[in-house]
Formats: sequence, structure tokens, C-alpha cells
Amino acid sequence: MGVWILVTAGCATLLIAAIRRQNHALCTSVRIVIGGVDRRMVDSAELESLLTDQHTRELVGTPSASISIRRLEKRIGANPWVKRADLFFDSKQVLWVKVTEREPVARLFTDNGASFYVDAEGTRLPLKDFYPVQLPIFTSCPLDRRTWTKGDTALARQVAVLGAYLQAHPFWMDMVQQVDINKGFDLVPAIGSSVLKIGDTSALDGKFNRLLVFYQKVIPRVGWNKYAVLDARYAGQIVGVKRDARSAPIDSARAEALLKALIAEGRMAMQDTVVRSAPVARDPVPDIDSTRSLEPSDPEPGTAPPASHAPGKHKHR
Repeated sequence: MGVWILVTAGCATLLIAAIRRQNHALCTSVRIVIGGVDRRMVDSAELESLLTDQHTRELVGTPSASISIRRLEKRIGANPWVKRADLFFDSKQVLWVKVTEREPVARLFTDNGASFYVDAEGTRLPLKDFYPVQLPIFTSCPLDRRTWTKGDTALARQVAVLGAYLQAHPFWMDMVQQVDINKGFDLVPAIGSSVLKIGDTSALDGKFNRLLVFYQKVIPRVGWNKYAVLDARYAGQIVGVKRDARSAPIDSARAEALLKALIAEGRMAMQDTVVRSAPVARDPVPDIDSTRSLEPSDPEPGTAPPASHAPGKHKHR
């Protein structure tokens, strides 16, 4: 019993001494590790300015016990570009700062002239000077409010889904110049002048596969000048609206050459990028009905357009 009491007392003494030594140990250095994407929207200098304890003293040389890890994590996490911040001391009293930054997937422009990014989760992110980023462009964005409603948040998440999809598919990233938000998503292509309607972000693989088949199989037969609008919102078909006969002609040979070049470049890029590839388009050539009205009242995804017929009309942008 006496031996056990001595052993217990010795262990307690060592533990107390270790705690006291730990409390008096000084922070020897600070190591910052930024993870996530390669764009580096957050830099080390910016984080170092946030890490100054109480903004009055440097962390190096400060007793570790007097440094509030939780307070520093909260301070760094207040940066809108920081998704997660983890701080801890190792056995050598090195303060590790591991930060995961947010990844922008789209840039939005509102009708009032404001502009901002959204990340993969639909979170609003401010612009940063001297950080040019090549992202899908969304225009006519109605998200001007600083505080978003549930509907605004849902729209921002759809923008994020479509932006991430375009980045994951090099051909469409090069093909789509901008996306107009107009009760759905209208794509403005880099080749030709047909507006591509896809509605919401449901069944994106099917919609883009049908459009690709249309470009490869139908356009060479009917020409680039025939349709002003190509509507891919309906399952199993592409609905077209004829172009006004007075519209300026398009150089079909040059447009076809550009299309082939974009497809080839997209295939090469996909070989060098690990992404979820869309299934190979095996749909039959989509039906073309240039006499159907393209203004159904909020069509449900995957449903056929109304059976009524109206003369094709040119869509002015």
C-alpha cells in the first residue's frame, strides 16, 4: 500500500510539473497551411495579420497557455473566403494553422451592376483585387439583396451546380460564353447565335448530350442560320424556334470548323482532368419542331411541351 501511494504521488507530481512547464512554454513558431483549390484566394500574409493575438503582440514568444485557439479560429473563420480553420500546438510548441479556402465556381452580375462569386455550396463570396479567376459568367442575376431569402439561396445553389458542371466539361466551358438567368438558364454560345434554353439544373447530362447531338448531327443538315432558340428542357427532344429571315447570315463553314476544334480540345482536356464524365450520347437525333411555342407556363422538368402549335418566333435578346 505504501509503495502504491508513493507511485501515485510521484505520477501526480510529474503530471503537475508537466502542466506547469506546458503553461509556461512559449510559442516557438507559426506554420500556415492553406488547402483546397489552387487559386489561393486567401494568402499567408492575410492570415498572419489575423493571427496577432488581440492585435497587440506577436504570437511567437507568447506563452502557449495564454493563446486562445478558439478565438483565433473564430477570427480566421470570419473571413468569407475561409471554409474551415483548425489551429493546434504540436509537441514542439509550433502553432499550426490549417485553413481550407472556399472554391468559387461562378461569377454573377446583377441588373444593378453588382458582381460577386458563389462557391460550390452557393455561398456568396466577395470579389478580390488582383485575383483574376476564369469562371462561368451568369448575367441578369436577381440576387441583389444582401440577405437572401430561401428562394434566393435555392437559386444560388442552382447557379453553383451549373457553374461546377460547366467547369467539369471543358467543351461546354469553352462553348458557353455566358448564362442569362431568365426564369431558368439561357446559355449564350460562343459559336452561332442560337440561345440554348435548359431551364433548371435537373438532368443536366441529358440536356447537354441532346444539345451536343444536335450540333453534331442536325446543324450540318439544316445550317447554323435556321434556329434562333434551341430548347433542351423537354426529355428526349430539342425544340427549335426559327430565326427571322431578315437576321444576319452566319458563316456556316467557319462555325462548323470552330465547333470541331472545341470538341477536340474538350476531349484532350478531359483526358488530363479527373472529372465525372457525362455518358456518351447515344440518343437518337432529337426531334425538331420549329412551330411549337417555347413559352409554356413553368414547364415541369422532363415533361413534353404543350401540344398546341404556334408560328415560330425570333427571340430578341
